[in-house]
Amino acid sequence: MGILKALVLIILVISNIGCTNLQPTSPAPFTEPNFKAIGHRPIKLSEIPVGVAVSKDVISNDINEILKLAETGNTDAQLKLGATYFVGKGVPQDYNEAAKWLKLSVAQGDKTAQSMLGAMYLKGLGVPQDYNEAAKWLKLSAAQGHKPAQGMLGAMYQKGLGVPKDYSEAIKWYRLAAVQGDSDAQSSLGMIYLSGNTEQGVPEDTNEAFKWFKLSADQGNPRSQSTLGLMYKFGKGMAQDYNQAIKLFRLAAVQGHKPAQLMLGKMSANGDGVPQDYNVAAEWFRLAAVQGDSDAQAALGSLYAIGKGVPQDYVLAYMWLVLASKQDNAGAQQIVIDFIMKKMTPEQVAQAQAKLKVCLTANYKDCH
Repeated sequence: MGILKALVLIILVISNIGCTNLQPTSPAPFTEPNFKAIGHRPIKLSEIPVGVAVSKDVISNDINEILKLAETGNTDAQLKLGATYFVGKGVPQDYNEAAKWLKLSVAQGDKTAQSMLGAMYLKGLGVPQDYNEAAKWLKLSAAQGHKPAQGMLGAMYQKGLGVPKDYSEAIKWYRLAAVQGDSDAQSSLGMIYLSGNTEQGVPEDTNEAFKWFKLSADQGNPRSQSTLGLMYKFGKGMAQDYNQAIKLFRLAAVQGHKPAQLMLGKMSANGDGVPQDYNVAAEWFRLAAVQGDSDAQAALGSLYAIGKGVPQDYVLAYMWLVLASKQDNAGAQQIVIDFIMKKMTPEQVAQAQAKLKVCLTANYKDCH
């Protein structure tokens, strides 16, 4: 095995797509993921869904008529006007205008307006970010049975935003939203039970996790589909079923869910449950890579380095590996330092750095 292949093998193993000799006939088995780590992964603020706070039936198509009514103090019209500006349907999206009208509507106790205004304070949209204010309005809305508010409030208790961190309260509010069919709340419940939390007194319960993931996945929730796919793939709480796992990964991947795209890339590169196909692997890696997934970027750069599934191209290998290393992907950084740059001419390095700059400036929309 040459030095380049040996170094590329390092990153393939780190990305868990590797094989013992980079030959199509000898794939290495997957290592079972740390399901506790999956469930314990901190919720990112960006992952708390606020768009669901807006129901389609409160968006107006007649902005002039609804404006006239809103100016007379009509609560329903104020809500509709705020929601219309929030989503930008028929008017330019304007969070400041949305907040202005929603504040008038919430004063009269409308639960949808309370939920939307809470979401805006949670994310700092049109108002200063204020977790205490967010919690205040979401509690008022959730107490009236508004499921988007219940789901967001559950996330705030799980993360400790504006309220004490309290898994019991998180589960309470998630469950209230989940039994009303909220797929995000169902998914969040599944995540909590998948890992458990001894500090918060929540035991691991794969059966309960499976129940909520299944309900959520059946509604098309990509996070639940992907996580349920992992459970099927590794037989976590149920019989191992590769066909069901692949089906679920694909359902999530076509919705743009990058963990599922990455997993399908790994499976295709490794010939795990599907025919080994580096061309297919490269396409799945690319879809996740352009969404900023560092493991996918590292894997795609590695394929460019050895010419598997894509033409061998050190310039593009450098670009993708450096993108991954900028996100602290150690394996990618090692290949760039130890080998890729030694193989490249100064002109190629300059070309790769120029492509890297364009790619970053375009937020991964122009990376070729």
